[in-house]
Amino acid sequence: MFNEVIAGLIFCSLIVSCVGPRSMSKSNVEELENLILTNFDGADVHTGFILRDSKKKEKVLFDYKADYLFTPASNTKILTFYASKMYLDKYLNGYKYFERNDTTYFVGCGDPGFLNQRFEDQLAFSELRDKENLVFVDLWNSDQRWGPGWSWDDYSYYYATERSIFPIYGNTVTFSSTPSGLEMVPGNFPTSVGNYNKGESVRRAESQNIFNIDKKWLKMNDQDTVYIPFNWSGELFASLLSDTLRKTVKLVPSNSIGRKMDSGVSWKFVNGSSRDTVLRKMMYDSDNFIAEQLLFNISSNWTNKLSSEAVIDTMFTSVLKKWKGKVRWVDGSGLSRYNAFSPRFISEVLLNLYDFSSEEELFSYFPAGGVRGTIQDWYGDDDGPFVFAKTGTLTGVHCLSGYVKTKSGRTLIFSFMHNGYLGSSSKYKRKMEIVLHWIRQNF
Repeated sequence: MFNEVIAGLIFCSLIVSCVGPRSMSKSNVEELENLILTNFDGADVHTGFILRDSKKKEKVLFDYKADYLFTPASNTKILTFYASKMYLDKYLNGYKYFERNDTTYFVGCGDPGFLNQRFEDQLAFSELRDKENLVFVDLWNSDQRWGPGWSWDDYSYYYATERSIFPIYGNTVTFSSTPSGLEMVPGNFPTSVGNYNKGESVRRAESQNIFNIDKKWLKMNDQDTVYIPFNWSGELFASLLSDTLRKTVKLVPSNSIGRKMDSGVSWKFVNGSSRDTVLRKMMYDSDNFIAEQLLFNISSNWTNKLSSEAVIDTMFTSVLKKWKGKVRWVDGSGLSRYNAFSPRFISEVLLNLYDFSSEEELFSYFPAGGVRGTIQDWYGDDDGPFVFAKTGTLTGVHCLSGYVKTKSGRTLIFSFMHNGYLGSSSKYKRKMEIVLHWIRQNF
């Protein structure tokens, strides 16, 4: 891949008549413009791009259709990351509770790490395990299980895991095909084994927690693990938690204790998952479920009925006030095609983040080119990572926004947004790789 980039740079240098290393100048910008037009000004894709200085807030070095609106896909997670850094402390809210007589009433705060095998921190579970006479107050509206504009038929895929007020086991069943047989966590669900021809190892029934397992997958010699979402409900949560705690967890709807909850209740919060661990997992793996639950978790500071809309509205009345009505943000993950951002908008969010913490800390949350996350196979360099950026991909959509370190020691902010193409995103990644390496050498 690196040799291909070098060849591409030589080719593009001939096109734009590069004359060797130099400081930023009008010539640099003209050559960058030629490079962008050569690679992206065609009928096969709708592209927007911006490059700006991280140190000089108003200094835009180059832009191309930077005010057009695009579907951002998982670039939306940059905003979720921003909100989380602003409103979450060292730990997420695990759950909150109040006590009456000898009974503990508790509600969820949306922590995605509770009994999730992918997270070691289980502070909330440890606290809950030590309490007796537990009553889970079900405040959930099942209409919230998916975000606005999500594709309903993705229900059986991990990337569309249902949102909920109190996730448990990551709201998924973990199926592992091993030499000793099938392993299933949690193991409380009915399954069937048969011949399925959709190319899927395990698929859930649409409206039931019944899982169909492909016989061929079970017979594979290699160990394989898949995560399949279950349909969350308050009843299921209470049942799973009872089994895990080995004691009864009662379930009550919120309206049955409404007066108790409204009569001067003093809620106590219990620490949940480590914020930074959760954020890195979201950013590196582009985890949609985590992103959605983070917005819920933020809102738990303000309301019992969790709401991503409340967080989005708060952001647009504070740090994103100038952008209200100019862009559209509807979910935490970017699964929705209702989201509409511009490269300029994303670059300003990245600029705000750059001022929020040290560069070293900030970059530790982002995928690093050639090293980790969703860009570990792209944008690398023999001298180490120089691109720290978040990807965003849906069918016909690929975006890359973040930071690029140049040979001269500068840190620049960029946003590439591509919409409306057919086929694979690979050719656009190759072109972006050429452009980013050129920027590294020439700015």
